[in-house]
Amino acid sequence: MRTAPRFAAAMLAAALCSGLWGCTDSTGNAEKIIGSWYSDDIGSAFCFREDGRLYLQTDISDTMTFDGQGVAHMTGSDMDYSSYCSYDGSTLSFVIEDTVEMLTISRRGEPDPDSAYGEYDVTGGIMLDTFSEEFGGAEGRYGVVLSEGSFVAEVDMCSYTISENGKKMTLSGEELSVFGTGSGDTVYDISFSGDKLRLESSGKKLEFTRNAGQDD
Repeated sequence: MRTAPRFAAAMLAAALCSGLWGCTDSTGNAEKIIGSWYSDDIGSAFCFREDGRLYLQTDISDTMTFDGQGVAHMTGSDMDYSSYCSYDGSTLSFVIEDTVEMLTISRRGEPDPDSAYGEYDVTGGIMLDTFSEEFGGAEGRYGVVLSEGSFVAEVDMCSYTISENGKKMTLSGEELSVFGTGSGDTVYDISFSGDKLRLESSGKKLEFTRNAGQDD
């Protein structure tokens, strides 16, 4: 997953490219949009989930990861953090010297005592404080996804719905400023070109690239 800045385009390239957008059958767009996408416009990754929720994603893997036993590993450090981490199949905690709570997370779904990898809600620690300060403190809004060599944080931004003909998407929520709009409902025209997704509303365009490892 990538995290970085902006983009620009030349007139001829834009004219040629515009002819490629939206030429495919739109009836499968509700399924096609599910997965993780990166926006150069915004400088962040987003995940459209099957349950109709849209998440902002931040890859923290270059700073910290967890192994399958729930032990933290800090990039550039050889320190053993196993005594500071605990995992019981449902809850994983990383607390340094019993005083600094880095994070506490609770597994979504059934317990798994054999592996710490999976999806979690963030329930405590510095990570929750940081997210709450930035986005507000709604319970269950913040999560993490742990897998081998990967630590991705998620913020539940809003809901989305796709029209029956698959040509429009409505974002609904109070935190839409990241998309250049206010709160409430914003309707976008949807179009695809290969691994690219374009959302357009009132002349404003947002373009996304499907993250590696995701199916078209």
